[in-house]
Amino acid sequence: MEAPFTLLFSTGEKIDSGKISGRIYANNPLGTYVFAYKSVPDTVNFLTNKPDYISQVGTSGDFIFKGLSETKYKLMAVVDRFGNKVYNVEEDSYGIPFKEIDLTTAKEIDNVDFMITREDTTAPNIISAIMTDAIHILMEFSEAVDSSKFTKENFYAIDSTTNHITTCANVFKGNAKALQFYVTLEDSLNGDNNNYLIIKELYDRYGNVSLNDAIELNVNTLPDTVKPQLLRMEANNDGKLDLENTKIQLLFNDGISIIDSAKAVNFFDEDSNLIEVAFDRKDAAHLDIIPKSKIKSNRNYSIFVDLNYFADAAGNRGDTVISKNFFSINELDYTGISGSVLYDGTYPVRIILNKLNTDKSFSAGTSEANKFEFNKLTPGNYSIFAFEDKNNNGKYDHGSVMPYRLSEKFSYYPDTLKLKARWPVGDVIIDLNN
Repeated sequence: MEAPFTLLFSTGEKIDSGKISGRIYANNPLGTYVFAYKSVPDTVNFLTNKPDYISQVGTSGDFIFKGLSETKYKLMAVVDRFGNKVYNVEEDSYGIPFKEIDLTTAKEIDNVDFMITREDTTAPNIISAIMTDAIHILMEFSEAVDSSKFTKENFYAIDSTTNHITTCANVFKGNAKALQFYVTLEDSLNGDNNNYLIIKELYDRYGNVSLNDAIELNVNTLPDTVKPQLLRMEANNDGKLDLENTKIQLLFNDGISIIDSAKAVNFFDEDSNLIEVAFDRKDAAHLDIIPKSKIKSNRNYSIFVDLNYFADAAGNRGDTVISKNFFSINELDYTGISGSVLYDGTYPVRIILNKLNTDKSFSAGTSEANKFEFNKLTPGNYSIFAFEDKNNNGKYDHGSVMPYRLSEKFSYYPDTLKLKARWPVGDVIIDLNN
């Protein structure tokens, strides 16, 4: 359906004239409905009550209610997976508006906008643990977990017969699938006894936590004889070296330790000058290589990674040298965005800039005059929005269904920003006073 459609009819002497309109902001708004509930008396249960009015959303994300009676309403947007006209927690995505809807004081209310999200109230748990050799365990979880909140200390194996605890050497992503991680034990296990993997304080990306979880292990006694492999070596800015935040990402198939950092990685400029580097470990199998001196614009650089100086927990080392050339970004090819936010409120305002068709997102605050600026951007298409950061946490708050709590006020700039090299865009005005 390209646009929302409303059919009006009367069961009394007149047609009610209340009107509510707005937009759904989602990657694909099709299949989304807006539910409107009369909130006088204020006893709406969104999990059991069906809405008094329903509006289907068009391909543009727009919706409209017409012919509403003059009362107060609670609205929510729902991707109604089961078509049962009620909100199903964790199954349906939802959106909550950022303002009260009261048609007793105004017969028409527009700019009732929603940002779609998903509610998750269930803590994660481990659903499988497979020992791929004597010390490696491939774990799979019930949902995506927050790896920034765990370390090797959150995992250990216990022999239930002897109560002997085997600690972990490392935990890493490597080449595991979306819901999987590897953990490496410090020692092998006794296969004649019952052994369990214990996990403490496992968080998902919504903040739900499983304080303790356990799963039985089918012990594998095969030794680890596989040499560490370099799976990927990438520059951090569309395949080129960024001038301001220069790093090269190294992703290995196993947790590794560096035997000799001076020999493990060598980084050269195009004149064969050796550039000293630092190592920033993201996890046991992911290293960022960071030059200690500023690189130059539009130059060729080479990196050499000697796998003989990287060892896994079993002591295996590689035996090859892998090299790759990278170009640095041409400083003249950068672009930028600047503008201001129309806002009369008192809360902090945050600006979120997203590069379309990528996972790149940038965040910034505003000045006292509600000005903002993003510099050193690469060319491409961007979307941008501002929001009222009521809780001052730097993140957009979508509100909640039960209890019903309004979202933070937001406003998108209406057009896609098409940024070209050397042509920064200025005077971008975002109206947050709607």
